[in-house]
This record gives sequence, structure tokens and C-alpha cells, in this order.
Amino acid sequence: MKILATITMMAGLAGAREIQPNSGPTVKQNVAVCMSPGGNATLVFQARIIASKIYAEIGVKIHWHDDPRDCVSPRDGIVITFSRETPADLHPGALAYASPFERTHIVLFHDRVMTATTPQMLPTLVAYVLVHEIGHILQGVARHSEGGIMKARWERVDFEEMRRGSLRFNSIDLILIHDGLDKRSAPKLSGGAVE
Repeated sequence: MKILATITMMAGLAGAREIQPNSGPTVKQNVAVCMSPGGNATLVFQARIIASKIYAEIGVKIHWHDDPRDCVSPRDGIVITFSRETPADLHPGALAYASPFERTHIVLFHDRVMTATTPQMLPTLVAYVLVHEIGHILQGVARHSEGGIMKARWERVDFEEMRRGSLRFNSIDLILIHDGLDKRSAPKLSGGAVE
């Protein structure tokens, strides 16, 4: 019930923020993402370019770092690691997972992604998986949308949109991402005793 009320309230704020799919907000926000390319440097760099473009369209600048130590806390960034031998019972059917409440870590199931599509489509698929999981971290909530990038399970039509570069965030996801970014960048209040 709380989530529905929050989403309804955020939908009302959409007009005030002027956030709409495919037209970025007026305020640019920066996010550091740390991911060592490992043995797949070409694939990872191609995916980063695509992912950066998708986020740039919504006013978010991704700063990629190869060293995970550059992203040591949620305020410093997001750390993406690869699972190369993913157990079948770990998030069955998923290509990756994020820890949205912890707001720092993403695990990409490299072995599953590598077998999920054609070699030509791999950079695009990896990019959209990264964009989706970074979206979870930025939103800071565990939810999926009925359509778009934040959909729980992509179907053939979604993969076609990815191939064309036209799969995007829906309006609610844009609001949640920017609200989450605002919370990430807000100054932390120092604690004090309350009597």
C-alpha cells in the first residue's frame, strides 16, 4: 500500500520535474560505476558505451571505473562483479541481480548472459542488463515495471527494441531513479543524542 501511495505521489510530481521518456531532465546527475572488464574488455567497453548513452538521455552521467576500490560506498558509486560459474539455484533464469536496499552491489551472471543471445547482440544485451540493474540500485526499491527497461522478464519484442536501441525507462521508473539519485546525493545529517 505504501509503495502504491509513493508511486501515485511521484506520478503527480512528474509534471513538476518535467521528466519524460526520451527527453532528459534539466539537471544532470553523476554516478560512478566500478566494473573490472576482466577477460572481456571489448564486450564490456561496447556495453558501457550503450549503457552510458541510455542514461545520458535521462540526464544521468555514468563515470566508469575499472577498479572496484574507486566505489567503496553508496555515495562513491556502484560495484559490478561477474559470476562466471553461477549455481543453477541462484536467482534461476536471471541474467544479473542487484541489492537495491544496500545500494552498492550488482552481480552479472556472465555465464548466463554469454549463452542468452547471438554474439552480435551480446554488447547490447550486456548494456541493457547493466542499465536495468543500475536502475534498481538508483531507485533503491525492489520492483519491476510492466514494460520497458525495468520489466522483470524481457520478451521477443523487448529484445527487438534493444536491437533497435529503442527500449527505454517508463515514466514511473524515471521518477524513481531521479528521486533515488536525489536521496543518494543529499547531505547526511550527523547523529546526536535525543533525550
